[in-house]
Amino acid sequence: MSHPAIGVGIDAVRPGDGTGVSQGARVASVQPGSPAERAGLRPGDVVVAAGGQPVAQPSQLVAAVERSGVGKPLLLTVSRGGRLEQVEVVPAELGVR
Repeated sequence: MSHPAIGVGIDAVRPGDGTGVSQGARVASVQPGSPAERAGLRPGDVVVAAGGQPVAQPSQLVAAVERSGVGKPLLLTVSRGGRLEQVEVVPAELGVR
């Protein structure tokens, strides 16, 4: 069984953390050479939707990546600097970049 990953550390959005959104999965770190880095994700980005489904908490992003599968593009909606952007990331096998 494969374990898709995009190579980010995530945490919950907290009131007053400066993200400008009230819920989502905040990117805390991006692993060098990871699918997330190749897609242009940056620390501080907040994923608010994945695959067209809202992301209210980090576990929902993890579930979306799992559903997407290894090698299948996943469209993320990201809040960055007060603007929403679309980012396509291609999950890789956990531990493989």
